[in-house]
Amino acid sequence: MKIRIGIDVGAKTGAWGLICDGEYIDCGWIPTFKIGKQTFLHAREFMNDLDTSLMQNLATEKPNLVIIESQQAMPLQGVVSMFTLGSVYGALVACFQIKGWSIELCRPPIWKKEAGLLGSEKDASRGKAMMLFPECQLPLKKDHNKADALLIAYYGGKKEVREKEQKTNSIN
Repeated sequence: MKIRIGIDVGAKTGAWGLICDGEYIDCGWIPTFKIGKQTFLHAREFMNDLDTSLMQNLATEKPNLVIIESQQAMPLQGVVSMFTLGSVYGALVACFQIKGWSIELCRPPIWKKEAGLLGSEKDASRGKAMMLFPECQLPLKKDHNKADALLIAYYGGKKEVREKEQKTNSIN
């Protein structure tokens, strides 16, 4: 079984997607909480959600790979929002590292190119995810974050297949 978790990082709209052998399993929101005006990852609730989904759907405690959309400062983005995003991003990486799960970072243009979404509107990812995973329900516009997470997970599986093919071709 090739189990992948994709993470679309966001301080308010982060999402995760779980696929196994290229098939949709589950997806959800990344929970956060506030102390004053500062937003933080609700790590215990988040990891509980993932552990529950893995056990209920796949009877396992560990994915093969977690693919996290890498983050960086963007022009005109505020200092506070970047700090908040960086805080959530770092906490997510720490959660997976503590669990001993393999982590890969993926820049948005890489997975979006793989998904055929480079340069498209945000909402295009919902259509692509529902095409790849027809049993997945993403009825709301804001579900594009869940769609992104599923596509990030799908990219991870596709990358492994390509790398395996490249190794095989270089041996022959």
